[in-house]
Amino acid sequence: MAGGLLGLGYGLIASAKYQATANIQVAKVAGVDVEAPAVSVEKLKMPMNYSQKTYAACNLIDKFESGEVIAKTLKPTLIKNVPIITISYIEESSEDAKKCLVSVLDDIRANQKLEAKPIFEGKKNQLVYLKLKLESAEKIIKILPKKVLNLIFLIRSFLRLHYYLLQL
Repeated sequence: MAGGLLGLGYGLIASAKYQATANIQVAKVAGVDVEAPAVSVEKLKMPMNYSQKTYAACNLIDKFESGEVIAKTLKPTLIKNVPIITISYIEESSEDAKKCLVSVLDDIRANQKLEAKPIFEGKKNQLVYLKLKLESAEKIIKILPKKVLNLIFLIRSFLRLHYYLLQL
């Protein structure tokens, strides 16, 4: 009976908690993951992975070791057999929980954008190289018929000369 009263008292005193959850996939450039999903999960567990904006959005700006609190609270999990990462955050209001996760997602986007930049630049350079090869091939195709006609004319002239010389 006493346990039931304690539980009821706690339920009346304790504030409600709300959990926001997000499923994310690692960014891709030309079909290639910017980083392995397992690496992304490990980065989410690192305190230095979050911005001051995220600390503020998660109501942790004045707390000691805010990054560690976020890293531990998010509990990033990689879903088996699927490259999807689940993160969640619990707050006293659903709006605050959602605001925190949105800010965390902004940090993830910013970090993956930095990771994607060299891959993107490499693909851009590869595209420029392929365009140059295409232009070169198109020039050869335009010149080739003229060269072939000149070669045919040259062979015909040679055969005429040969025929003429045989007649002598």
